[in-house]
Amino acid sequence: MLLAFLFGLFLRCLVSLHGFSGFGKPPLFGDFEAQRHWMEISINIPPRDWYLNSTENPQEHWGLDYPPLSGGNYINPSWFALQTSWGKEDQELIFFMRTTVILIDLFFFLPVLFLTAAKLHPSYNNVMLSFVLLSIYFFSQQAYVKGAICFSLSLCFKQMSLYFALPIFFYLLRLSLRKT
Repeated sequence: MLLAFLFGLFLRCLVSLHGFSGFGKPPLFGDFEAQRHWMEISINIPPRDWYLNSTENPQEHWGLDYPPLSGGNYINPSWFALQTSWGKEDQELIFFMRTTVILIDLFFFLPVLFLTAAKLHPSYNNVMLSFVLLSIYFFSQQAYVKGAICFSLSLCFKQMSLYFALPIFFYLLRLSLRKT
């Protein structure tokens, strides 16, 4: 397991040294811009307006998928300035985002690092996936409330965890029927 973890970490760092999809290709600039833009929205716009189409938040420019947590605004506010930061691809910003993704994997979400080592763009999807895996672990330990909380957190973080909702529903239904 340690070898798989170290290999995954090595791949993650190696991949982070290269470009990413959409680099230098306006108007959307690819996956990196999507992640950066979501931070911009969650920092500059009140939560009630995150998913509304407006002049400040046009949905055709990477409508918010999930609200990422970021301290980047405290390091360099120009990285996430409302609308004026679109398409920003300077090396410091790329380094910041890739480093925070790796740090999140390293310190908070080790169980899924080796599963996602080959991703080719910076992404905070591991947070969602980790909550899903934690919920499955808690369900298997009969800690159903903790499992439900973790799965709810995964849904709140990114709706992509809905892919796992149906199997988890049937798993819990089977457990319920078995007890009666």
